[in-house]
Amino acid sequence: MRQRLASALFVVALAAISCSPSPSGPSGPAAPDQVTPDDAVKATGARAVAAEFVRAYASDTGANPRALERLVDGDRLHRWVHWLGIQDREFPGTISGAVESNQIGPATPFEVASVPGSEGFLREVDVQATVTFSFRPEDADEITVSRSLDGSMRLLYDDRKGTWSVLDFTRDGIPLSLTFEIVADSASASRGGIDVAIDSFVSVPYWQFFLRVSSNSREGLVPRDVELLDANAGLVAVAREVTSSLRAIVAGPRVEGIVTFPAQATADGLTLRMTLRGPDGATTFDFKLQGLIHPIPVVTGSPSPSS
Repeated sequence: MRQRLASALFVVALAAISCSPSPSGPSGPAAPDQVTPDDAVKATGARAVAAEFVRAYASDTGANPRALERLVDGDRLHRWVHWLGIQDREFPGTISGAVESNQIGPATPFEVASVPGSEGFLREVDVQATVTFSFRPEDADEITVSRSLDGSMRLLYDDRKGTWSVLDFTRDGIPLSLTFEIVADSASASRGGIDVAIDSFVSVPYWQFFLRVSSNSREGLVPRDVELLDANAGLVAVAREVTSSLRAIVAGPRVEGIVTFPAQATADGLTLRMTLRGPDGATTFDFKLQGLIHPIPVVTGSPSPSS
């Protein structure tokens, strides 16, 4: 029975996190005389995983971020880790990260109102941490980018394993659940022997579309052929970056890559147009973005390396 409750809680907790405009704080920490030895052990475990997550975020800068993968749970975070690995793999150079600060506060129970007893499985940890990444392109100067992880980190307890996993965390002041989304299954199309799907999307600090493409022939996708159009088919923006795996798509196996745009204020009325070019000519795919993606209305400057 307890395991069924944990599974139900897991689904509800993810929904609650995803739908909240920002992490809602717990009603308050338990009074000292209410804290049991089990509570103390759980709090220690949650804080340890939060600290480990910060370290892994800095060190897992390769194509297979296994440490991060082990520390997260839920479709959203697993998908985010996967695409973080693709992003790092596609970077034309090397990436290294360092934890500049890592202060982990208390692990406070919080409750999902629709699941009585959920405070036994959920903790919210106050994190104060900064990670600095050094991007060393093969043909350009090094770029340094700092990411703030200050804010709430939410974790779920697995009573079968006796371990905690990260469900959501704050990056640069915004919960990841508000900036990274898995795109609906309808975001796929097939034409001329080419299959294109938008798997996921991130809206801050710039727009990134995470794509899966397969083709029966060699195809190429370059920035000038990836556009955002308005409701009247007017040009809004041209992609700033298309990663290497999409620039030269080989016949047969599915490839994964990323296209990047400056952040836009809204997806309303916008269409993502991609024109792939191969030996048989050009093949164009249009994806209506309104209702398909849900970016938060933050507009920043030009794209820069990110992790």
